[in-house]
Amino acid sequence: MAAAVSNIDPLDIRAGEHGTLRVFDVNLPDAMAANLAGSPAERESALGVPITDTNRTEMFDVASLGDLGLWQYLSEGLGIDRDDVNAHREPLGNIAGYVLLLRAGAVTGPARLAPIDGLRLVALLHEERPQLSFEKIYSSSSEGILAPGQEQNGTAAPLPDLRPLRRWLGLITLGGLVLAGVVWSLL
Repeated sequence: MAAAVSNIDPLDIRAGEHGTLRVFDVNLPDAMAANLAGSPAERESALGVPITDTNRTEMFDVASLGDLGLWQYLSEGLGIDRDDVNAHREPLGNIAGYVLLLRAGAVTGPARLAPIDGLRLVALLHEERPQLSFEKIYSSSSEGILAPGQEQNGTAAPLPDLRPLRRWLGLITLGGLVLAGVVWSLL
């Protein structure tokens, strides 16, 4: 997947971009890194672009992932393509300390990231895309009677004769109107 977009500068965010994740290695003093992790406004300032959806940015200490590790978190937790993660396994494995993740949609493009010193873009990764198949799906439930009243051979069953019912409803309605007129005239 990475080869398909290798001619694009990873610091450039395209309009309508989706399915991407930028991974930054954070090499800042612990106090600054902790402040950056806790403040979306500080992350916006550190990246040099307005962040329109703070829920699409994430910053944490890689050690907090424990045995899961960053590689598994990206592929299993965020749905990033395994081949893409494998292609960047060495630089991702060298991240010790804080990592900043910027998902597509966090910044409305087009925009160009201008990260501060201490933020280093390690990888531009892509979500897995399922293989699409447009084959017809056949099942026994898609055959047979389509609607009540329709016979198996495709001809409609005869409808019941509703004329007697209509006559009775007409007589009852007429009787009700006559009764209402009589009551009205007595008032």
